[in-house]
Amino acid sequence: YQATEQLVFWRWLGPRMLALIGEKEIYHWNLAVANSTPEKIFQRSGKLAEAGTQVISYAANSQMSWCLLTGISTQDQGRTIDGNMQLYS
Repeated sequence: YQATEQLVFWRWLGPRMLALIGEKEIYHWNLAVANSTPEKIFQRSGKLAEAGTQVISYAANSQMSWCLLTGISTQDQGRTIDGNMQLYS
C-alpha cells in the first residue's frame, strides 16, 4: 500500500485492524480482509489539522462507532503546551 499523504501516527485497534493517521485524514485498515485498502474514516479539523500539532494518541471503541484523536501543540515556542482532542462518531 502506498499512502497518498504523509502518515504521522499509527496504532493497532485490534488484532487485525490498523489505524493510520495522516497529515489531514484518519484511516482504518481491516487486515482480516484479503487485498483490502485503508478506508477513510474522518478528516482532522481545528487545531488537530494544523501542521504544528503533534498527534500523541488515537482510540476507538470496540464497535468502531466513535474515535478519539488527541494531539499537543504550542503557541509560545514551548513555554506552554496545549492539549487538543477531536471526537468522531
